Amino acid sequence: MKHLLAGVCLGGATVAGLSGCAIGQPAFDPASTLFLTWSGNPCTTMTVQWLEAGDLPEAVSGSATAADVAFRLPKLDGVTIDGDKTDWGIHGTRLDYLARPDGGWPDPTGFSATAKLAWSDAGLLALVRVVDDEATEAEHDDELWTADGVELFLANRYDGETSVQVIVAPGMDEERPTLRTQVMDRRGGDKPEPVRVDAASSKTDDGYVVELLLHWNDVVDAEPGATPAVQLIVNDKDGPFDREQLAWFPGVDTYADLRQTQRVMLGISKTDNDDTVRAMVMARVAGESDERHDKIKPGTVLLDFGGEPRLIGETVTVRSGGFELAEVKLDRVMGFAGRVVPLPPPPPDEGGASQRWSAVTVELDDRVVARAKLDDAVWRVPGVSKAALVAAVDGNDNVVHEATSVAKPFGDTGLFVQRLDFVGLQPGTTYEAVIDGTDQAFRFRTAPVRLDAPLVFAEGGDVGTEDEYVVPLHRHAAAWAPLFGLVGGDLAYGNGTDEKAWVEYLQLWHKHMQSRSDTDQAPRLIPMLVTIGNHEVPGGFAKRRHDAPFYYALFDGLYDTRNYATLDFGEPAYLSLILLDSGHTSRVRGWQTDWLAEALPPRESVPHLFAAYHVPAYPSHRTVNDGPRGAVRRAVRVNWVPLFERHGVDAVFEHDDHTYKRTRLRDGKIVPDGTPRSVLYLGDGAWGKGGRPVRERDYLEVAEAKRHVIRVEIRPDGSQHFRAVDVRGETIDTASNPPR
Repeated sequence: MKHLLAGVCLGGATVAGLSGCAIGQPAFDPASTLFLTWSGNPCTTMTVQWLEAGDLPEAVSGSATAADVAFRLPKLDGVTIDGDKTDWGIHGTRLDYLARPDGGWPDPTGFSATAKLAWSDAGLLALVRVVDDEATEAEHDDELWTADGVELFLANRYDGETSVQVIVAPGMDEERPTLRTQVMDRRGGDKPEPVRVDAASSKTDDGYVVELLLHWNDVVDAEPGATPAVQLIVNDKDGPFDREQLAWFPGVDTYADLRQTQRVMLGISKTDNDDTVRAMVMARVAGESDERHDKIKPGTVLLDFGGEPRLIGETVTVRSGGFELAEVKLDRVMGFAGRVVPLPPPPPDEGGASQRWSAVTVELDDRVVARAKLDDAVWRVPGVSKAALVAAVDGNDNVVHEATSVAKPFGDTGLFVQRLDFVGLQPGTTYEAVIDGTDQAFRFRTAPVRLDAPLVFAEGGDVGTEDEYVVPLHRHAAAWAPLFGLVGGDLAYGNGTDEKAWVEYLQLWHKHMQSRSDTDQAPRLIPMLVTIGNHEVPGGFAKRRHDAPFYYALFDGLYDTRNYATLDFGEPAYLSLILLDSGHTSRVRGWQTDWLAEALPPRESVPHLFAAYHVPAYPSHRTVNDGPRGAVRRAVRVNWVPLFERHGVDAVFEHDDHTYKRTRLRDGKIVPDGTPRSVLYLGDGAWGKGGRPVRERDYLEVAEAKRHVIRVEIRPDGSQHFRAVDVRGETIDTASNPPR
């Protein structure tokens, strides 16, 4: 498999957020992410998918580049770090508009921020004024980023590898009245001296001021003309509510991706820098792809504006180098200036090849009010489609089946999902597949149409990418030669924003979820079935599909129109899986419950009927009723559990708590095996994640603080057998269901 689909670095492209050719690091091998899933009948189809980098066209000659959109910072000597803005005077590059990372607008009375930046021989200077109507600062000194405070990043360059980050809690919270700093040192190599930072704060009528001097710390060779990169993030935590953030660059994953920074240039002095005088950050612009805008011509790039109220009704000019791209009148949106505008397509080069705009400036009356490098991901196009052939290596299928891949964006990352759908296959048959242009083959097996022998699958959730735990659990599961693996949410822990986590997750699955049994003459890839969890989206709950761009890009074959699904094995079905969304992109009650009430009755006679979702109705670690999860648990117990009991669901796989549990319940109470209308609840999700303590609950029979994966065996006589094993492969617990 090593050479399958090789050649990721197309034209020297780099993959957003991943190691890529253009930044001098090895590109990932697309073959290492290849995996199987089902989008249709598991007896007669198979879906093969992998991630692949798109091609990055050259920038239009004479247009702006990332190097051209640096805001100059004046050199400002004599500033005392005391939380008083007086010695700044009128100087410093003004950041009059910081926006929410998702492009939303700040709350001018509840939470907003402005700032000034400058530099001195000692380091980077920042003066940040925050409007905050409630002071809530982090309890622990090593988690200052979780509550009120300011984060300042300094990197050697915007696509570099060397950076430092300082987080300042201002000490405005009555329970924590002392200013605190936390430093993240990512300089690498030898570090002769610790990171140095000077910080002070002062209270204002509507919030606070933080003043910072982040010393150069060997990150930047500070002299006029140097071009380091900076990111400024302001955090706000109000009581039990989720943290809000405002940022200069629209992304807030700077700690993982230094391209989420603004390029700056160190100016000469505080007075003779014309650009500093003319430039003022009054708006934020970001490029985005057209995939969510069905009325826009495919391939168009949209420029998303957000700006301070003074820009409402103003007409701004968008330029890229010597090209004028658009004149835009900004509308009033939520009290701020806003607009989404399609950019004109770049002209082709002399040979007719596609080109791109790589950066833009926005001007108002010859004053620069915003600058942006456009994300390379916006401009990528997928590689050529790949054809593939499959032929049976056992059974009676003498047909060679063909399929051609279809590519779709993997969020806005510059990666694409290549998908091959094989149809018309024979049930219970092992196939060998070869993808065009490669000399490597892989095998897979379709599901039997009848259950004439025991069938095994692996089940768990909350996986992640920690090799120490994920690899041995994968290997134990693969040793069972399961037909498939079912993962009940929190797969990669990408939170809707981190594609690198997904690449690592898929690589671990591909490498270690391969089976070799007595009947498998070569390793067989094990298909993956999934449900959604809170770590597939940012914020965990009550999100929309586009908040889980990676999850749905990979699995919308099964979840094409709904965020929940059924999958039936056999004709008539001997196994049915009910795959649900526990409040992450679909509410529990309402349409999803109505759908479940219609999906279960026709499946009452299926010998093996299972449901799976992420947040447990009956947790073994977390509290039962508190917070967003508590609301989900109550909704599941009120809306789904009665349907499970009424329609004969045999077992329900729950996850999220990073523990192991088993219990058989009816009406919320433990009952003996074989009790009519009782349901066996298993899991609580620790297929990699784990270590949390269990709680004594009157509804739990067994609970263990152990990472695990569950072996599920269904038999022709209707019985079911479950065995949970830990990282060492030792049995934690067993359970069974008799035939109905």
